[in-house]
Amino acid sequence: MTNEIRDTRYEIRDTRYEIRDTRYEIRDTRYEI
Repeated sequence: MTNEIRDTRYEIRDTRYEIRDTRYEIRDTRYEI
């Protein structure tokens, strides 16, 4: 059971990195405009 809980924690970290990536994409579009 403890291993399953650890896996969910890593998944949450992955989603945080994905949000950071989208922020960089928005900055790129601003420079294009």
